[in-house]
Amino acid sequence: MRKLLLSLLAALVLSGGVAFAQQQGMWAGLSGGFPGASVHFGVENVVQNLDVRANLGYTYVLGTASFGVDALYGLDLDLDGAPVDVYVGGGVGAAFDGTFSVKALGGAEYRLVDVGVPELGVFFEVGPVLSFGNSDGFGADARLGVNYHF
Repeated sequence: MRKLLLSLLAALVLSGGVAFAQQQGMWAGLSGGFPGASVHFGVENVVQNLDVRANLGYTYVLGTASFGVDALYGLDLDLDGAPVDVYVGGGVGAAFDGTFSVKALGGAEYRLVDVGVPELGVFFEVGPVLSFGNSDGFGADARLGVNYHF
């Protein structure tokens, strides 16, 4: 029953995000690191400087699938014209083994404008994670990934 409810919640979040995203900029991507790998879909500027990202992945630490939603706030930093977006944020997630998590994160995305592919970006993010449920504890999340903006 719990898996069914979590699956329905994920479908609702993703379908609502797709409908809203038709009026905003969007991106999709892949990332990997600790504690797993994921695919994600994001909507830019839901509110000024605030992006929302939905994640679906595999957490190899727990050995199960997971999903989550993150809010990413873009910082207005002057990096001498470099095509780098710096952000902070947080999110919530759930694994299909009954573990829930809350995280904070900071990251940066380098857009490949200089090599002629402005739609593509490479990002790194890191932050603390608090998990509860089947796997209680405090840990970290770190990932490297690629995004395609459309």
